Amino acid sequence: MALLALPLLPAGVVLALASLVYVFLFVGRRGRNFPDGPPTLPVIGNLHQMPKEKPYLKFTEWAKTCGGMFSLKLGTTTAVVLTDRRIIKQLLDKKPSTPSNRPKNEVSHMIGEGDHMLLMDNTPTWRIYRKQIHQVLTE
Repeated sequence: MALLALPLLPAGVVLALASLVYVFLFVGRRGRNFPDGPPTLPVIGNLHQMPKEKPYLKFTEWAKTCGGMFSLKLGTTTAVVLTDRRIIKQLLDKKPSTPSNRPKNEVSHMIGEGDHMLLMDNTPTWRIYRKQIHQVLTE
């Protein structure tokens, strides 16, 4: 039995090393379709740079160097941050009829009870909120 397991050991080691190389080269990097952002580290992305309190101050700092739209890699998730009113207005006006619902997330519905602007689906209520926010942003 030990003789059968011996040839599998080098294959297992090679597979483990290939997996580690893949994780360090690709996990933690932003995709090609995302805007640039601050430099990332393998696996954790930008998590090490995120402050625990007042993250908006860090976003403002990054906006000065990266522009009004940049992306952050938070582990395996990529977040796009918008800080420029003109870019926000462009995105809100671009294709409002295109369905742009978020993926279903039960936790967000439990937290916001379904009526927090950032967590809402594309519903008539959301459209009313969006219209009001759009008016404020264009003043």
